[in-house]
Amino acid sequence: MFRNRACLFLTVISLALLVSPPAGAESLSRLLAPCLDNDTAAVIRIDMTALNTDALFDMVIQTASKTLNAEQVKRLGSFTQRTRSNMKESLTKFRAVGGKTLYAMLSVTDGMLLAAPVDKGVREEALKEWIETTAREIDSPCTTLAREGNLIIAGPSWVIERRKVKISVSRPELDKAAARAKPGAIQIFLIPTVDSRRVLEAMLPPMTGQKFQIPTNGLVNGLQWAAVSVNLPPRASVDVHVESGNADSARALQGVIAQAWQAVGQFAPIKAAYPELGKALARLTPQAKGDSLQLAFDTKQFTSLASEVITPGFFELRESILRSTCGETLNGMGKALLIYANDYEDQWPPSLQTLVEKAEYPRAGLTCPVMRHRPDYTSYVYRGVDTVGTFVEPSIIMVHDRAGNHPGGRNVLFVDSHVEWATEERFQELIEQDKSFRKVCGYGQVNENFLLRSLERAVTLISEGSLENKQHHFYEIPIPPEFTSGGKRRLREIVVALAYTPPVRSTRIKYRASRIDFRLVAASDLEHVTMMFNKATAKSNYKNIPELNGSYVGQQARSKGTVQADVWKFKSFDSRSPLRNKRLFVVVTRNDFPWGESLCGEEEDYSLVVSLRDQENQNARLYSQIKARIEARIPLRVRV
Repeated sequence: MFRNRACLFLTVISLALLVSPPAGAESLSRLLAPCLDNDTAAVIRIDMTALNTDALFDMVIQTASKTLNAEQVKRLGSFTQRTRSNMKESLTKFRAVGGKTLYAMLSVTDGMLLAAPVDKGVREEALKEWIETTAREIDSPCTTLAREGNLIIAGPSWVIERRKVKISVSRPELDKAAARAKPGAIQIFLIPTVDSRRVLEAMLPPMTGQKFQIPTNGLVNGLQWAAVSVNLPPRASVDVHVESGNADSARALQGVIAQAWQAVGQFAPIKAAYPELGKALARLTPQAKGDSLQLAFDTKQFTSLASEVITPGFFELRESILRSTCGETLNGMGKALLIYANDYEDQWPPSLQTLVEKAEYPRAGLTCPVMRHRPDYTSYVYRGVDTVGTFVEPSIIMVHDRAGNHPGGRNVLFVDSHVEWATEERFQELIEQDKSFRKVCGYGQVNENFLLRSLERAVTLISEGSLENKQHHFYEIPIPPEFTSGGKRRLREIVVALAYTPPVRSTRIKYRASRIDFRLVAASDLEHVTMMFNKATAKSNYKNIPELNGSYVGQQARSKGTVQADVWKFKSFDSRSPLRNKRLFVVVTRNDFPWGESLCGEEEDYSLVVSLRDQENQNARLYSQIKARIEARIPLRVRV
């Protein structure tokens, strides 16, 4: 991901090297002095009165109609219509408050600052409101405003606070770039300082990696400043002027830009969408002329280039970018979830909204990028609310895309904050895997009302014991007739939990030296169930012993842990139900691994809890009936 961003950074710089200041442009550095420092690397000037959104999007649709089929043109028009409408509305509001020009300053240390001149006729408070609203809509940190001279400045609060200390910084290269720039609705001035170029020289090789070996000397030593002017349709044009130190540096810089474009074309998503993109990008390389690099596109060339970009591959690339952006959003959400759990005693938040309220997570991060136009739409499904604590099984799913966000699959966030793109078929497999892990890895929080006391509608039976290897303990559960009676459907539950602490060997995957587990079995009497288990012990095979149907976890899954729990739920009982015709036993078995027998004690301790619940029966008398039965006989018997 870091390398992708690095190459995107190179792309933006190179594009800037390819793409009319107002009167007094030579004093631009003085106008923007409150926003500039030695780390300012670029300044963007946008003439908001010269932008024609309708002409821009009309050109896109007209160009697309030459390369796309009717259905693709319709799709393109559908999702550009929303952008067209939002841009047009925002421009109209900016002009309505008297605004004409907007500046953006990009700093190596401070990120982005916005600035708008308060010229004659500008309604200052309305302009501030426009900036604040726009910053929120695009999830920009530029939400703190300050008035400095003739400018309203917007940026992160800590940057605005720090810049209150007046520091006089001279950036003459900005005035040089502005003086050279040709008239344009959008102007980009690249003004890297010597220090920032040195930082870039050190950062680029590790950022881009061996796959994209781009010589940095030409970029660092060659680039002095650059001016880019862009006019949008209907009279589209691009003019680029890059000032270098000398003719040799200019030629070296031309080579760097050419290699950067070539590297961009090698990215898998771009290459898949545009196999011939390399040829088009070659046209975007400015040519060395003396000490500078220059490039100019007129309207015809601009339209020709657009036709090479707006192809059927455009949709694949767009979806790939949205899918990747969604994955990065979920990755950030995963880190926020882990930070929250660290701050709140290893508990996950009750909802994703809690991250915004208590963990300073951006609200926009709760929405899939595809659905940003629908902020009220819940685009992510959160499963952490059903997850107890921060247990370490990395395949537990915390959050995933809602169906329909992306064609062909979904992004899935796991408990360790890694994100995986899954096809629908793979997603269903992951969900089933997640369910099985949840059954084994977590049984929920302890309900003290059930554990510490018994009620007439919920009775808890507790026992502790010690078992020798190849032995069983048989517990008969006294099921009152009232539990299985009643014609009206109602929920009844039997919950069984067992815990033990075995010796372990850390060098084995099957680390438990001793194995203790339980089965809930219906049998005609104790002799019958004893015979079944004794035969199974003789053959060391318990697979054929039938357990009571309807368990939530299942014997095979729950026996993998040292804390085992399962629940049986019933809505009704017919005349053939085992609970009406047979007796119910919990059988605890110890069957050690042969390699572990030397590590285990002669007896291993365990604890067993059984809970019977008839919560929907207001007249239940479970406690009284079970207490009477237990007092009449001893339920624990041992058979070898």
